[in-house]
Amino acid sequence: MKKNMQIYVLIGLTLGFLVLLFLLYPGLPEQFPMQWGVDGKVNYSFPKLVAVSGMTLIQVAFHGFSIFTHRNDTKIPSKDFFTSLLIFGIFTAILTFVYFA
Repeated sequence: MKKNMQIYVLIGLTLGFLVLLFLLYPGLPEQFPMQWGVDGKVNYSFPKLVAVSGMTLIQVAFHGFSIFTHRNDTKIPSKDFFTSLLIFGIFTAILTFVYFA
């Protein structure tokens, strides 16, 4: 995949995550669970705004890091590109799980 296409994919995923976040945000609980114990109960949680802001900043920072680090290369290496895809997938899964739980 050419670098321009990789950049468009990463930007599209980031914008898609922001749209998903915008749609799901009102339905998310005020306290966002962060860790569950062995018994299935939540050990601690963050306020909703802190949790989703953190996820968004981590995703944008990693996508930006992947693009900026390889700005002179002909393409973004597979490991960095797929890690960016993985971060998007994990954060999207977390949002939807908490929303529907």
